[in-house]
Amino acid sequence: MTIEKTFKAEEVIVKLDGRLESNTSSKLQEELSPIWEEGKYDILLDFEELRYVSSAGLRVLLNTHKGCKAKGKVMTIKGANASIREVFDLSGLSGVFAIV
Repeated sequence: MTIEKTFKAEEVIVKLDGRLESNTSSKLQEELSPIWEEGKYDILLDFEELRYVSSAGLRVLLNTHKGCKAKGKVMTIKGANASIREVFDLSGLSGVFAIV
């Protein structure tokens, strides 16, 4: 999986390409944690090129969502394909995450 970050005035766009699973989720956690811990930016996760999310990936997303919320920031997901949206639906997280 590749991760590309673009910093804007009040938002970081994080573009993911590939598969978010057990062997790549720690890399994403390492990239996202400093952003939400600082509490300076909202996070927009661009999933247009992401093909798969496992339960390990869902944990990273949930941790990021909770961390952003605790700092008064927002995590938004855009461009999720039908199979990723189904994972969110089945896990009950589609009502938790802001998905556009």
